[in-house]
Amino acid sequence: LTQRGSATMLNTMGFKGSSLSIVLREPIGVVGQIVPWNFPFLMAAWKLAPALAAGNCIVFKPSSTTSLSVLRLVELIGDLLPAGVLNVVTGGGSRAGQYMLDHPGFRKLAFTGSTEIGLDVAKAAADKLIPATLELGGKSANIYFDDCRFEQAIDGLQIGILFNQGQVCCAGSRVFVQEGIYDKFVEAAVNDHTNLFGPKEQVLGMEGIVRHALKANPYMDIIFLHFIYDSFIPLLESGEIPDVILNHERVANHYHLTSIDLASEVSARMKAGEFDWNTFGGTHPAPFGHKIYAAAIGKALDSFTKPANEYSRAPHPVPKEPLEADCYEDGWLMTPTSTLKTKGFRLEEDWIPTDGAGTRKQYVHVPTLVCEEGGSLTLKFHGKAVGLYCTCGPNAGILSYSIDGKEYPLLDTFTPWSKGLHIPWLHMLANDLEPGHHVLKLKVLKGERSGCYIHSFAVNGSPVYSY
Repeated sequence: LTQRGSATMLNTMGFKGSSLSIVLREPIGVVGQIVPWNFPFLMAAWKLAPALAAGNCIVFKPSSTTSLSVLRLVELIGDLLPAGVLNVVTGGGSRAGQYMLDHPGFRKLAFTGSTEIGLDVAKAAADKLIPATLELGGKSANIYFDDCRFEQAIDGLQIGILFNQGQVCCAGSRVFVQEGIYDKFVEAAVNDHTNLFGPKEQVLGMEGIVRHALKANPYMDIIFLHFIYDSFIPLLESGEIPDVILNHERVANHYHLTSIDLASEVSARMKAGEFDWNTFGGTHPAPFGHKIYAAAIGKALDSFTKPANEYSRAPHPVPKEPLEADCYEDGWLMTPTSTLKTKGFRLEEDWIPTDGAGTRKQYVHVPTLVCEEGGSLTLKFHGKAVGLYCTCGPNAGILSYSIDGKEYPLLDTFTPWSKGLHIPWLHMLANDLEPGHHVLKLKVLKGERSGCYIHSFAVNGSPVYSY
């Protein structure tokens, strides 16, 4: 009872004389604490506060690559603590960290980091017969059952592995999915209805189209059509609106444009039993599905438009401030001949693939910058964004690239549809550059897939070739 804290004195009946049993909470002594680089300030708060509150002294070692925030924290609270109570040691783990493990003065060790180094910490504590607290890296599994809230599960999957760029010891890097939803889950996890573009990119692109069009012709009428895809169906049936529709509606509302929600109408009519997805024809509708679309569009136009004698021609007002300052309103396509330097690429004026995979007819027999076994190129451009408009087939490779010397993550140009189709695809390389002149250096890595087929370069900026 005394150890659980529910009693401070035991009944001594049966013993001669008097006995007293009391639990005393005392500081353990000097605590050695070592933390990694991914949450330096937060880790310091987690480890320092309870140890100090319990009356201990601390030697704290942050990561050698992220020490400044901890040093700043100690500087701010230095006057609050007696000298020597809180001490910070910087330096590499192999020297400063090992010195702490070997030092005989510690009465407890606390470590957050890799399992491999955690074993060394545990051994050092065992050799001294002192306690150790270990928070070690692992592979935390997400488990999804047939009756899960599907869209919430997909969001959780992405947050679990991408939070803090995945630099979390409990990152959800493994997935177990019940058989009944496995195929649907994999499709949603690796491919979505937005061609892999996130919410910001959806707005950047659509707003750019709208502003580009209205700058070219302010009298132009623009109507948004929200088509249905198979991945939309469970969302719409449960009363949810797909993200891409919501994001495009932001643009429509900002510019006071009309939109026709064909997706919601088709979903509602299928739910009511008028027809099914196969009868409609799927993502690329059959003639029956096109008739459904045409009737919905015609009905909307009848309600939105006025008779000719009541119509007055006036330019559409364009808001001065866009929703996104970096929207692609100055987007244009640079020809593949714009490159200043290439190695391993060749320009084919009448390109057509020879591997037997499918094609889209408007993207063959056109000038194409072709690389089949690895290569490199250099492109100078002027603007705030740059991308590749290319055809991604079975040989679509992995690219490394830099802009103005800044390295970017590797880009795998192989899409979920590339195995049997040379699918046209826009890969944006950067969309938040400072306005001005830039230099793109790109390399196609050699490997099992080493191809790259560029039809044009997408640039958001002025069409300036030389500078």
